[in-house]
Parts: sequence; C-alpha cells; structure tokens
Amino acid sequence: MFFKTKEKIKEKKPEDKPTGLRWPWPNPLGEYGQQRMNDNLRLLAKDAFIVSLALFLIFSWFEWRNPGNIENIVKPGILFFFSLFSWAIYKINQIKEKAIAQKKKIIAVAQYGFLISLALITIGSLDFLFIQKITFPANIVNFLKANIFYTAGLAIFFGFFTFWLERDRIKKEVEDDEEKEKLEEEKRENEFPQKYPKINKIPVLRGIIKWGYKEEWIYSLTLFSLIIIGFSLRLLGGLFGNINLDEGIHLYDAKLIVEGLIPFRDYMTREPFYIYLLSIFVKFLGPGLFTSRILSILANTLTIFIIYLLGKKIFSKKIALGASFFFSLSPFLIYENYLGNLYGVYSLIISLTFLALAFFMEKRSLKYLLLAGFLLGASVHFYRLTVFYFPFFTLILSLNIDRNKFIKASLFLLSFSIPFLLPIIYFSYQAGYGNFNIIYGTDQLLTAYLSIPIIFLLSFYYKKIIKNKKTKEKIILLLIMTV
Repeated sequence: MFFKTKEKIKEKKPEDKPTGLRWPWPNPLGEYGQQRMNDNLRLLAKDAFIVSLALFLIFSWFEWRNPGNIENIVKPGILFFFSLFSWAIYKINQIKEKAIAQKKKIIAVAQYGFLISLALITIGSLDFLFIQKITFPANIVNFLKANIFYTAGLAIFFGFFTFWLERDRIKKEVEDDEEKEKLEEEKRENEFPQKYPKINKIPVLRGIIKWGYKEEWIYSLTLFSLIIIGFSLRLLGGLFGNINLDEGIHLYDAKLIVEGLIPFRDYMTREPFYIYLLSIFVKFLGPGLFTSRILSILANTLTIFIIYLLGKKIFSKKIALGASFFFSLSPFLIYENYLGNLYGVYSLIISLTFLALAFFMEKRSLKYLLLAGFLLGASVHFYRLTVFYFPFFTLILSLNIDRNKFIKASLFLLSFSIPFLLPIIYFSYQAGYGNFNIIYGTDQLLTAYLSIPIIFLLSFYYKKIIKNKKTKEKIILLLIMTV
C-alpha cells in the first residue's frame, strides 16, 4: 500500500539511510520505497516524452514553413533529444522486468550505438583531408559535420543508456574495489614503520613515502609520473606555444594593480581574484608572457593530483588514475592549461571545492562544510560561470545534511557569502554600483546567489509545504531532473 503506517515506515528507515560516499544521493523518498520512486519516475518520463515530442513536431513544422524564425527562439533538435532521453528513462524502468537474455541484447545494441555515434563524429571532423570538396567522400564528411549536433546527442544518449543498464554491475564492482582497497591500505599503513624504520624517523619525507606506500607503489609512482609528464608538456607549451589575446589583456590588468590602480574604478578588467593573484606573480617575476603562464602551469599540475584524490573519494583508485591520466595527457587540456588566462587557475579552484564537498559527505565534519562554502564563493571571482554549479552543488549538499539542517545550511551560506559578497561590495563602492553592474553583471550574480537558500528551503521543507505524498515524490524528481 502507498499509505504506510508509522510502524512500517520505522521498519524501513535503516535500509533507506545513505550508504556512504560511493553513491552520494540518499533516497529522499525512502519511506515510500524505491519501487514507488521508480514508478513515479517512469510516469514522469512518459509525460515528458509525450510533451517534448509534441513540441518538437510542432516547432519543426513551423520551422519548415518559416525557415530561420523558430531557430532564434528554440532549437527543435534540443526538444528532440530531450524527448529521446525521456523515452530512454521510461524504457529503462521497463527493462528491469524483462528477461536477462533480452536485457543483454538491449545492452549490446546500446553499446554498438554508442561506438557507431563516436565513429560518425570522428568521420565528420575529417573535412581537412579533402582538398576537393565535391567528391562523394567529401560530401559524406561535410554532411556529418553539418549534423554533428545530432550525432553528438546520439553518442551521449547511447552512452547514458549503456551506463544506466549496467549500473548495478558497475556499482558492485566499485564497492568491491573500495572495500578491498580500504583493507589493503590499512594493512600497509600499519606495517610501514617496521618495513621502513629509518624513513619513519624523518618527519616530512616520512609523510610522502608513507602515503605512496599506503596507496600502493604502482598507483603512487604512476601518478607521480603523470604529474611530471603533465608539468613538462605544459611547460613546453608555455615556452613555445602560440599567444592568446586574453593573456596580454590579463597581464596588463595585473601590471596596473602593481602600479597602484584599482580595478573597475580606474579601468575595466575581468574576475578580480584571478587578476589580483596574477599581480603577485607580476610583482616578483615581471609582466612577461611566461609570468601568467607559469601560474596556470603550476595550478594545473596540482590539479592532476587533486583529480586523483577526488576520483578515489567518489569511485576507486583505478578510475581516479584514469581521470588523472586523461587530464594530464589530453592535448586539448594541455593547450588550455598552459595559457595565461582565467581557465588556467579555475580548474584547480573548482576541483578543490568538490574535493571539500566529498570530504564533508564522507566525514560529516563541519570544517569541510565551511571550506566547501568558502571555496565555492571564491571560485565565482576566478570565473563567473561558476554560478551554474550553484543549484547542482546545493542540491547534493542539502540531501546529505542529516542533522541540524538549518544551522549547517546557515553556516555554509555564511562561509560562502564572505568571499562571494565582499568583492561585490568593495568594487561597487569604488566604481559605483551602476557602473560595476554594467561591467561585471552584479544583478545576475546576486540572483544566482538567491538560488542557494531557495534550494535549501525547498529540499528541507518540501514535506511540510506539500501534503500530498505523490506530489512530494514528483517535486523531488522534477528538481533532480531540472538540475
């Protein structure tokens, strides 16, 4: 029955508690049962599929009749893919009831669909091979390039479909790896003093070698190699790579701070925390191109290590090492990482923010909650588009605060507000609120700021505000899907 008694709800409660960091979304609908949540999700996905498909057909018809008019308002392709994903969620919940053999066939189709989509994307990027653009192969490549939005959407769709169907197996493997890693690390940590007695007496060296031994040498040495190689490649790029226009602008802005000028009052600039950090390097190293690049290179070299820690906290050491490998050696990331611009330091700040969140979710310690809030607030003034993380970050956090919710949410908001609001207040005073708002978009930042307490209140009090149990379930599902 949907309306359970208090006794039944009490019996179910231990099963519904979060099981740890591995899958950090505690079930907010636990008292109604996972099956009820799946049923509502299936119905919600079905409704979303019908509505989005209908809108896609309507907008496509209008676009066919009046080319170019609808595209300025909404892209019908986006509605098509939204309907595709809604259909996928609907079918995934039905597949659970099907036979194992049939499920394996569906998984195989999804996997091949993913690989074929990736192949089409790759072929569509090969137009530079064709000097003559009128040949048959060139026409195929140009067609795929023109429709890369759809092939990329299909790749994401089939990739998501494959992962979701295999999620139980993946979850079990990750949890088994985690348990095994934890036991082995405890064993190595305890035996370290006996195995390396001389190193154990040297304070700083002891901490480094002990961490490497505890992680297991194959992982720690591979990570160390990735850090050295990643640093070397970025250093080579910084020394010999092409110049980006933003690098000169940021360097000049930092030089003006060293000369005593105030940003936004005396001249226009970008995110102030990055410019002030860069000005410290300019003061000691001079306003040369390599000054801004070495800041990005050092920050992103450290990010390789932070990504390993974050991947290990959320998944396992194997996945963490794979993520570090990709970040360290990806040509696109290397190019973006050595340039002296905002994005060079931002990857480090946002990685530290999510690492602090991961530590809070594991240890439930107040210091990590405050650190996560402070870093999230500061990261906005390294790169303003951080505001798009606010709803996602706040929702994860709110669903993982179990006791003293109002106090912890208030402390998080306070630690967030200090680095977020102080620069806005200071530069609004220096330049005038109207002038600073035009340059920096203060109104939009403050609007995004308000989303944090609103999501906290919705997630904490939606049970009291909404009396109907079915509506509660749909509200939380819509909130998750919207994020």
